Amino acid sequence: MPSVCTLCRRPDKGDINAALVSGADSLRLMAVRFDTSPATLRRHREHLPRELATVSAERAETQANTLLDKVAGLETDAHRLRAAAEQGGDLRAAIACIRVLADLVALWQKVREEERETNEALSRRFLDGEDWRAVRAALVGALVPYPEALEAVAEALVKLEE
Repeated sequence: MPSVCTLCRRPDKGDINAALVSGADSLRLMAVRFDTSPATLRRHREHLPRELATVSAERAETQANTLLDKVAGLETDAHRLRAAAEQGGDLRAAIACIRVLADLVALWQKVREEERETNEALSRRFLDGEDWRAVRAALVGALVPYPEALEAVAEALVKLEE
């Protein structure tokens, strides 16, 4: 029988969960504060209640949207200033705005790449988790009376899990 998580049994489990969800401190700092190891905290993340994990994901999405909104605002400002500089004949200022726009394009690319990596990691975590096993079992069970559909879904699931 697997051992029970030591952090799940602690009286300050709620504080530990809140610290993990907030992400304000590094695991190393949290480990010192809660007198444990970063590896133990990392393993304990899997035991966070789903509601807390959902709140954490929503908070991350809100922060990402805010960042994207800020970058979009900077891009709008740079375009406006470039147009004003060109209209005023200030080519140095226009070139500076173009450089800023080029930096923003690079930033957009970086944000999109991180977003893609995060989505892939979340997909992998879901496909490796208990929730996915339950969904897969329910799908297969429901399709047993329909062999052709079962075969098609099974092939699609195998591709998805690869």
